[in-house]
Amino acid sequence: MNNWLFGRDQILEIIKSLEKAKIDIIECGYLELNGIRNEHSTRFSSINSFEDIMSDVSPEIVNSQLFLMIDYKPELPFEEIPHKNNTKGCLDGIRLAFSKKHYKQAIKCASDLMEKGYKVCIQPMVTSSYKDQELLDLINLTNQLNPFAFYIVDTLGTMNNEDVERLYHLVDQNLNKSIKLGLHTHNNNQLAYSNSVEFLNIGNDRGLMLDSSLYGMGREGGNLNTEIIADYLNKSTGTSFNLIPLLQIIDNIFK
Repeated sequence: MNNWLFGRDQILEIIKSLEKAKIDIIECGYLELNGIRNEHSTRFSSINSFEDIMSDVSPEIVNSQLFLMIDYKPELPFEEIPHKNNTKGCLDGIRLAFSKKHYKQAIKCASDLMEKGYKVCIQPMVTSSYKDQELLDLINLTNQLNPFAFYIVDTLGTMNNEDVERLYHLVDQNLNKSIKLGLHTHNNNQLAYSNSVEFLNIGNDRGLMLDSSLYGMGREGGNLNTEIIADYLNKSTGTSFNLIPLLQIIDNIFK
């Protein structure tokens, strides 16, 4: 919508507000690796460029973990990502999204990122396009790796409650219990909220994660709204997300 050009001051204000709202994990942008450095963009050309911006506010981030997203492509220079010990330590983890044709290479990349000290979320895009055996193979590879989280990803926004339930049970029954199970929704059919609530209601003794974005801002149909799901969680599960900073950012920046 804005070519990632939020502006440096707005980037920092959004991250600080998400921290004040007690959001567990804040995805701060897109790690492009071979991109052009621009301090006003949330497409970061390196972890160093991300940390240069974050150094102004990182001491204030005490409740939230900070992540970046990588859209896996074989040609990306992953070797340029430094070990976490060789950075300022601002970045906690990486959300690694990948297409089905690259899932085996992406798992190897995830292993390398974990060896470098980062938490990794495994996100197979268009998860519903995997045949059951393909998904079980990916889950088996994930179990060997034991990453931070594994996701069901509705990239095209076409899944309904029944799809969520079927994939939840398939993944839950085969994924190591120590690995969190997440859902990443898109709102093309206006079902991101409904599917997310269904996902939570199915949940058992496993750690669950939901991806969301303020004001639902995201590609095409957008994503699950952070302010809406946070309000639902406060009312239904007794969480204590602070909604005021979220609403202020929507009014003052996003609109």
